Amino acid sequence: MELIEPGYRKRFIYQVCAYFLLTIAVGALCLYVFLDRPFDQGYLAALSSLDQLRHKLLGAVLATILTQLVVFSLLVFFVSLFWTHKIAGPLFRLKKTFARVASGDLAPMAGLRQKDQLKSVPELLNQGLEALGNEQSCLKAEIVPLEKEIARQVEYGIDAVQLREINDQIGLVLKEHENP
Repeated sequence: MELIEPGYRKRFIYQVCAYFLLTIAVGALCLYVFLDRPFDQGYLAALSSLDQLRHKLLGAVLATILTQLVVFSLLVFFVSLFWTHKIAGPLFRLKKTFARVASGDLAPMAGLRQKDQLKSVPELLNQGLEALGNEQSCLKAEIVPLEKEIARQVEYGIDAVQLREINDQIGLVLKEHENP
């Protein structure tokens, strides 16, 4: 039983790598556009243009790297947020279901979204809740006839004190099983 589908992590890694490469490519394209200038006619004019370019180049490269870093960080943040919700959403629903079960509500857990992970856990939890509900029903079915017999015995006056004590104990057992 796999909690997270096998290709989930690989797709996440591939998507982050694709965004990284895209960010690098866009940064390189911006740098190319910035540097793509014709040189003036003549040797001294070309040297002057190269000297001006040399002074601007450090700032351009630093601006490009900083922009790439910011854009890539934002992309990774939003991609991570999107991908982690596929795991965090089911965990949140499981937490709410466990809280309901702790309060005595054995209703099954609601279904997950289509692309959520951890799909096998709610199925197992619902099977367990169903089995617990069946056990609770069987227990009630066994105790109810006993209570009726005790009530009948009390009416006839046969050791009423002891029968009431047993009846009270059965009531406590039922309450324990209804709200653990």
